[in-house]
Amino acid sequence: MDVLVKLSREELYDCDQASSLRWQMARLSGVTNQRRDDLRDDRDVDLLGIKAEMAVAKAYNLNFNPYALGIDAGVDMFSGDLGIDVKASFHRDGQLIFKKIDAFRADIAVFVTGSVDSDTLRIAGWIGRDRFEQVCEVLDTGNGRKAIAAPQKLLATPENLWAFLTNRKAN
Repeated sequence: MDVLVKLSREELYDCDQASSLRWQMARLSGVTNQRRDDLRDDRDVDLLGIKAEMAVAKAYNLNFNPYALGIDAGVDMFSGDLGIDVKASFHRDGQLIFKKIDAFRADIAVFVTGSVDSDTLRIAGWIGRDRFEQVCEVLDTGNGRKAIAAPQKLLATPENLWAFLTNRKAN
């Protein structure tokens, strides 16, 4: 079962403002966006990413600061000492994608789908780094670019993530 997270007007405002700041800082620093979607610009991709992070933090009651600056080191938030990377796609049937195996630096990745214009995002599932390495496949993203991906059907459910995080906190 999908988990749908509706962001409030204030949360959407924070996401928009923070994504503008991130976009400006990253481009001024010479950091290129890792987007795989040639139909949208970097600003759209940054906005979707931060909205996805906000949705995961809201759904799982995790601390999240949308205004955190600096180069992304592969962890978007923590649950205790568990590092979480949030990945997003504009496509409801999209896949969890990393540029390469080494780019999966967090303990788990959570996959979210949504759109730039929507205030509701869908948490599609999650996967641990070890499991991702076992099931991922090389994906041709077009124009000779390759990535490593796992389809949604191989991800654990959002409800399972809630139970996993709750059990880790309790033990």
